[in-house]
Amino acid sequence: MKTVFTILIVIFFAAMAYYFYFGDNARNVEPISVEYVEAKKGPFVSSISTTGTIISRKVETVKSTSFGIILDSGFQNRDYVTKGSVIARIRLNDRDFQNKQQQLKLAQIDMKILREQRQQSEELFQAKAISERELKELKIREYKQQVHVNDIKEEMADKEIEASFDGMVVNKKFNHLDRVYNGTELFTLIDSEDISVELPIFQKDITKVHVGQQVIFTSNIFKDVRTGEISEISTITTQSGNQNYRQNRATTFNVYSSIHTLADDQILFGSNIDAEIVLGKKDSVISIPLEAILYRNDEKIVFTIADGKATQKEVQTGDYNENVIEIISGLTDGDRVITKGNLDVEDGLAVITKDRIDKQDKSYARIVPSEK
Repeated sequence: MKTVFTILIVIFFAAMAYYFYFGDNARNVEPISVEYVEAKKGPFVSSISTTGTIISRKVETVKSTSFGIILDSGFQNRDYVTKGSVIARIRLNDRDFQNKQQQLKLAQIDMKILREQRQQSEELFQAKAISERELKELKIREYKQQVHVNDIKEEMADKEIEASFDGMVVNKKFNHLDRVYNGTELFTLIDSEDISVELPIFQKDITKVHVGQQVIFTSNIFKDVRTGEISEISTITTQSGNQNYRQNRATTFNVYSSIHTLADDQILFGSNIDAEIVLGKKDSVISIPLEAILYRNDEKIVFTIADGKATQKEVQTGDYNENVIEIISGLTDGDRVITKGNLDVEDGLAVITKDRIDKQDKSYARIVPSEK
């Protein structure tokens, strides 16, 4: 009996210790630190965001049409040229030039012999010593030899590489006195007035994009935003490795947009530019950051702050863009919606906002003051 009594006494004191120690701690659990935004009505733009590339739709890759030594005219990358400007010349090296000189000398000797034979044949034809057919055959041989002489002269002459249209020289691949061969890529010529932006769009979003939609561009090469319109939608898929997308390799379609630039804009062809394709605009709706939306039991919920505690609310959403989402129902103007820390809270738990922690001593700041 005494043993049973002793055990009961031990259990009693253990229970009291647990109650006073852990119960007190439970009553003093630190509120969860969160950040929030106020839900407010305002203009909302549904859009698709992507990163595009500034291009010219008129591009020509200029290649060498012969072999030899290239003589640079001095044009550099990003220099503007007019149609007919000589960008470079291709000249035979000394050894090849000497060989051609020898070929030309021999060809000219043969040409002189054929010319004399033709003149003699004309006299014989007048004297009816040869037929008209024999005279024509000799004239044809003389003509072919003249073509051969002209071809050698053309091969010996410098070959001029000209701009076929007004544009900008880019991707220049040669230096003065470099040796080049037939088909060697020399430079690219682009029409700097025909500026477009190539935009990769996910397959799931491509049906939302239409010709004529407005596009808003931002880039560090502009002081302000620039706008444009969708001008063409490709029907051929591409594989995108764009880091802006959540997938490393995803099926995309290229969409092309105009861009309205200013006279002093420094256009860097091939550079990246952020783009937002405007799908629609609404004047007065509630929208909140995408990260505020959570999914519980196939429902979309958010946590708001009321009386220093997290309050769970079910919401219905509408359109969205890269950053925010439209709230159709479930929130009212002025609700404080938790955007960071919402994964750690539950309905009814005490919370404290980050700005309150920064301003108050943590041991004193327990809860967010009640809203009044």
